[in-house]
Amino acid sequence: MHEYSKLIKQFERLIKSNQKELELVNVGTEENEIQLKIEIVIIKKEKRNLMALLKEYANVFAWSYTYILGLDSGIIIHRLPLIMNYKPTK
Repeated sequence: MHEYSKLIKQFERLIKSNQKELELVNVGTEENEIQLKIEIVIIKKEKRNLMALLKEYANVFAWSYTYILGLDSGIIIHRLPLIMNYKPTK
């Protein structure tokens, strides 16, 4: 039983180490907010550069489905091709 609790604690540490703290930021305007989540641990200079880049090219991204109404759904839908009765491997 001790071995299982040890493994569980290791697993919990692994999960916690992979979780990133995120900050909600607005890369749009006050009238038209576009909110994104970025890592809190990012360096301030990098954050300023990233925010400037996202604001400068905000019109390039499709921030919601209303921006892409005319597109063929075959292009915009993400699919994972899987083989039936085949066990996935890492």
